[in-house]
Amino acid sequence: MTRLALFGLLLFAATLHSAPVPKEVRAKPSHVGKWQNVYVDNKNPTVITSRGQFWYFDDAGSFTYQNANEAGPPPKLAERMVFDPKTGHMEHSMSAADDKVRLGVYKIEGDRLTINLNGGAGTPRPKGLEPEANSNIWHLQRIEEKK
Repeated sequence: MTRLALFGLLLFAATLHSAPVPKEVRAKPSHVGKWQNVYVDNKNPTVITSRGQFWYFDDAGSFTYQNANEAGPPPKLAERMVFDPKTGHMEHSMSAADDKVRLGVYKIEGDRLTINLNGGAGTPRPKGLEPEANSNIWHLQRIEEKK
């Protein structure tokens, strides 16, 4: 009986000193932060994008931009741009409730982000990062890392 009690006490003590289970550490998405538009391959004449525009992405999928000549803080992150690092696909909408989603593809190489978006809802996703009819390719340079 004494051995059984001692064995139970040892088991109980062992559980008190066990190491905690490590929590999963998720890496920050590589697109998060501030980027500047370097140039646009514009095959969609309805879209006007100024060179030098600043783009801001957060890790929740929100997105906004600010023209280079605008002073003050950037506008509130209102648009949605969702990136899928496994496929290289992305989706853009003017808000979380917007059902007019533009489909695109993207690639990040170091501090360069290239985005090819289709011309609007209902048009197919671009096949790659080459100019296509009715698509826009943005070439962005990272300005600062999100802290």
